[in-house]
Amino acid sequence: MTNIPNANSRPAKFDLTDPSLLTARQKEVKALIMNGLTSLEAAGVLGISRRTVEFHRAHVQRKFGARNGTHLAFLISTLQPPLTCETIAFV
Repeated sequence: MTNIPNANSRPAKFDLTDPSLLTARQKEVKALIMNGLTSLEAAGVLGISRRTVEFHRAHVQRKFGARNGTHLAFLISTLQPPLTCETIAFV
């Protein structure tokens, strides 16, 4: 008999403090999300499309095991304090 995962099961846990977990672009998107920017606003800052931001955001969400965008923001906020403009090198 095959073991079918429960719909409520979560992905494997990662060490979320590991800097190699995310790509450079995913780190940029994560920083902007953490500071409250929408996908459209983040796209404007990064010079990419809204859909591309959503693509990277979805991958960050999956890697963090977040159920939705609000849960992702909560998980990110528990890892580190919000960034300021001086600490975001790409802005």
